[in-house]
Amino acid sequence: RWYQLTNYPVPTDGSLFGVLAPLATDHTVVWAKLDRPADTANPEGYWRLEEADLVVSGNGVPSIANT
Repeated sequence: RWYQLTNYPVPTDGSLFGVLAPLATDHTVVWAKLDRPADTANPEGYWRLEEADLVVSGNGVPSIANT
């Protein structure tokens, strides 16, 4: 099953946004979030690592906390 754990707003100016390479353990989720778009100095854009606690409810639905 797939679950949406993040909900980043879509930029109104049409700039790129996104999340890459999520990795989960039993207690933690780590992913890369696009922080700033590409420029001549960094054509891949600027990415920031995010980390959060993985919380699984009694019915088995995951969510994140303490980002």
